[in-house]
Amino acid sequence: MTSIGSCSVSICTYNRAAALPETLSAALAQDVDVPVEVLLVDNASTDGTPEVARRFPVRYVREPRQGLARARNAALRHATGDLIAFVDDDATPRPGWLAALVQVYRDRPDAWCVGGKISLQLPESIPSWFDPRRRDFTAALSALDLGAGVRRVPYPDSVWGANWSVSREAVRAAGPFLEWLGPIGRQRLLGEETEYCWRIQRLGGEVYYTGAAEVIHRIPPSRLTKQYYRDLVYWLGRTSVIYPEHPAPVSAEPVSWWSTRIAKNLVKALALPGSVDASKAFTDSFHLWFHWGRLHEHLRRGLGTVGPRRRAAVR
Repeated sequence: MTSIGSCSVSICTYNRAAALPETLSAALAQDVDVPVEVLLVDNASTDGTPEVARRFPVRYVREPRQGLARARNAALRHATGDLIAFVDDDATPRPGWLAALVQVYRDRPDAWCVGGKISLQLPESIPSWFDPRRRDFTAALSALDLGAGVRRVPYPDSVWGANWSVSREAVRAAGPFLEWLGPIGRQRLLGEETEYCWRIQRLGGEVYYTGAAEVIHRIPPSRLTKQYYRDLVYWLGRTSVIYPEHPAPVSAEPVSWWSTRIAKNLVKALALPGSVDASKAFTDSFHLWFHWGRLHEHLRRGLGTVGPRRRAAVR
């Protein structure tokens, strides 16, 4: 049994002062049988985040270097808990969230990392091309549902950063997050928490998921845009060159095949308005953006302008 004598709940934030009160209130309301601290890591915000922090009984840490992985590392340095649980600044942990995470560590002695269910709260108005039944659309917004129970998550699968926790034991063994991964300004290389799961799995620890630990991810209208999805898939393509194991929601069909398919959809839409499934046609275009990201990353690596090589990143 992993000993959990205290917990740290970490919320890394950047310019989301308006969204923070709901997240902080829900984190502070968690009922669990060990002491809990709530840590707010301000990742160089320029809005009213410090003022919001002063209204709540939380520990405030400022990380002046932009980048989510840097903010997560600041949380690892400052947290005092045996368990460090991360929740996004635009997510609301449900009652029982933290207790469910703690229980998995207690029940599974090999648990080094535990994540949970991520449900979406969508805007009242959604665009016609967005189909909330399609997993490729919802997964891009961090939705994750692996069932109601507890299950081991084998390599190279992972749990996701909007609802993610790690034990102090794992941090001692695995070290910090890779700071050149994850969102850094306009860069959106994916998966600083995914890579951390892989490191844990390679070191002999286990990653688990529990459906009892649920957070609600609040999605603003700005994320339901075609440009948001194009950017995401482009960066997924770039990430897949650095980490071939990273799951990609596209097939291996050649670019020419997808170009032809998209062209047919366009012709059909012009000739027979209403006959094309808008969401299906848009997801077809993901493949071109994905392959463009792959090509771009290959070119950058060939020119020697990319960050640390993959072999140096996953020792």
